[in-house]
Amino acid sequence: MAFYIASAGYRAFRARNFETFLLVVACLVVLVGQAPLAQYLWEQLPALKDWVLGVPGTAGARGILIGVALGSLATGVRVLVGFDRPYSE
Repeated sequence: MAFYIASAGYRAFRARNFETFLLVVACLVVLVGQAPLAQYLWEQLPALKDWVLGVPGTAGARGILIGVALGSLATGVRVLVGFDRPYSE
């Protein structure tokens, strides 16, 4: 996972806009925060890493779950109403 984050950060750093800069900063905070020596660099770094993984990560997961639930509900309604019919008929 660390390699994926590092490569995504490298690719994002080349794009050079504000959102990608935030991605790079978040990647660096998480990568450095996972290291055992992170608390010696800055005492608040592990807490900041936990916040980055907790708050924005939870918001993203919650958004994905809401999207999946709405898509499943819409598909179920379409099947029950009869708009989507199976190919076997």
